[in-house]
Amino acid sequence: MSDPMRGSTPSDDRGARAFFLRLGPLDRVRFLFYVLFSLVRRHTGLRLVRSLPLRVRGLRFRLEPGQGEWKIVHENVVREQYLVEPGFRPRPGWTCLDVGANIGATSLAWWRVCREVHVVALEPHPVTLGRLRTNLALNGAGSKVEVVASAVGRTEGELRLRVSPRGTMAMRPEMTGEPGEEIEVPVTTLDRLYAQMGLDRVDLLKVDIEGFEVEALDGAETALRRTDRVVLEHHSEELRRACLERLARAGFDRIVERDDLVFASRDNASANT
Repeated sequence: MSDPMRGSTPSDDRGARAFFLRLGPLDRVRFLFYVLFSLVRRHTGLRLVRSLPLRVRGLRFRLEPGQGEWKIVHENVVREQYLVEPGFRPRPGWTCLDVGANIGATSLAWWRVCREVHVVALEPHPVTLGRLRTNLALNGAGSKVEVVASAVGRTEGELRLRVSPRGTMAMRPEMTGEPGEEIEVPVTTLDRLYAQMGLDRVDLLKVDIEGFEVEALDGAETALRRTDRVVLEHHSEELRRACLERLARAGFDRIVERDDLVFASRDNASANT
């Protein structure tokens, strides 16, 4: 039951089965239709439905068949990949930044854990941004999660991204060989964002921006020193080393790595857990 539009591997199949088993009876039926519609879209190009409703661990989503969105929900809501490290589960009063929010699975996973958090979700992809807002509204979190329509980088300005018709992500053109429309999106820096929003302290910063992680950290010299915890996903060994170097330079003295995720915190951050 892997998503046909995103390829099929043994890992995908195991993940799809695990995801399927966490659903209620009605949502299992919906997920089977999701897979069926994805197959039709892959082989014929026809989009039979725009999206299907799905309830996962108490959270509501509308997922578009063929876009691999079930994987995003599975990783963030079922597996809780960004929450597994001790000290990284939001507590009341925390401020959490979701950089590369995609369809909102991480932001909603944080909100599910603790309703008394301030979440800021950043997403530059115009279509995905709309799906993010839809999922927040479905859960009554539209007024609780602050959405910023921007990419994050080394400097402010505009950024050229390629958006694939087969997914919800936007990537720099040289990082993907897939066809897709190229668009210009606004880009800010974390230093600028913290200053604009008056963020003197951020408890948890998540960064998953498809290879732009180093640029985001380079534009966060002041912001990182005001941040207690960072979890980021890297996409190569070179990017991993570069990210670790910048986190160490910013004073993060506790690093835990899980697969392609880096959890960075400060020893004194434990006082806030």
